Amino acid sequence: MLAFILPMQSTFRHVTSKHISDFVLEQLEEAIFLKEILPDEQLPPERELAQMFNASRMVVREAIAELEKRGLVEKRLGAKGGTFVLPIAHKALEYAKEQIAEQKEELKELLEFRAIVEPEAAGLAAEKITDEELLALRKILDLSSQDCTREQFRALDVKFHLMIAHATRNSFIENAVRQIRKKINLGLDLLPFDDQVRETSNRVHEQLYDALVRKDKNEARELMRRHIDGTRQKLSRHILS
Repeated sequence: MLAFILPMQSTFRHVTSKHISDFVLEQLEEAIFLKEILPDEQLPPERELAQMFNASRMVVREAIAELEKRGLVEKRLGAKGGTFVLPIAHKALEYAKEQIAEQKEELKELLEFRAIVEPEAAGLAAEKITDEELLALRKILDLSSQDCTREQFRALDVKFHLMIAHATRNSFIENAVRQIRKKINLGLDLLPFDDQVRETSNRVHEQLYDALVRKDKNEARELMRRHIDGTRQKLSRHILS
């Protein structure tokens, strides 16, 4: 009887059609947003991408054309030509601003979700992290403390957070953190960046690393909570206001 009392339409969503090229586009865009492919790095040739995605070259070409339209990649000619990821340029920033404007309420909800997920991930990681993962985190911290570009620092920041999520040994948490980072990285790319920003972030990351080394799940959880809250305040002040 309960099924007849509850409004069924509230449990369903509208169906949207998706082309295969959209799935390829999403994965390439995710790799760019998560800084897994850095500016001035080359995408694999269309033939290799087609094999990776088990799709036709036409599908890959359509996805790359959309990335180019959004100002995320460019095609270069010549002996060393190919498709290269672009630095944050005016066109890419305009695209980011448009995306954020369209998804402002979703972004606010996402930041609330992040404030729940990542602190708990840090606490769980403190219990399960391996020596090899601690060594990898140490290398990330050492690199981020050196003189590096904005893009390099942002890439290291993403790796640091994803490594902690991976150390939870929970695929649901790891995937959640990955998807959160994919969506908020557009906003993070619009935030001011200078040596002070880098030093502040590095200091918190060092404290988090120490808590993970000591297996102190409560401190790791609290440090991540404060770290996430600070980022949320910056995004709210500069991007979402």
